Amino acid sequence: MLPAEAASRFEAYLRDLIGAERERGIAPVLATYPTLGAVTNRERYRAEFLDERIWHLELSELGMIDAATRLNDVIRRVGGELAVPVADADAALPKTSDYFSDYVHYTDAGAELVAGTVFAALERAGLLESGVTPVKRVETVERPR
Repeated sequence: MLPAEAASRFEAYLRDLIGAERERGIAPVLATYPTLGAVTNRERYRAEFLDERIWHLELSELGMIDAATRLNDVIRRVGGELAVPVADADAALPKTSDYFSDYVHYTDAGAELVAGTVFAALERAGLLESGVTPVKRVETVERPR
């Protein structure tokens, strides 16, 4: 599990960052960080969990899920307390391979959903010029290697 001290340090850093950006006249916007991991899909995505653990050897699979959950909860709470818009990309993305190409990277459908979630948060916060519309999805063309 994520040590409580790590979550506390993350929260302090986030609060300091928001304060510093506001002092510079920048309107901060936060986004949660989606991952494929969920208690309910550990067996289905065993390979993805194992591949990601290379970067998080100190955490078990449940620890990885706990860390993502707790840090995203900090983002949501701090955003609410400090009146900072939050794009809750973690809540928006279903935790399936339709939206994740591995544990942390999105498929085209996942990227489109994240982009729409961020756009909606900016729009709700009044941070977009009037008349701005989201860019339509453009099909990519594979380049020969």
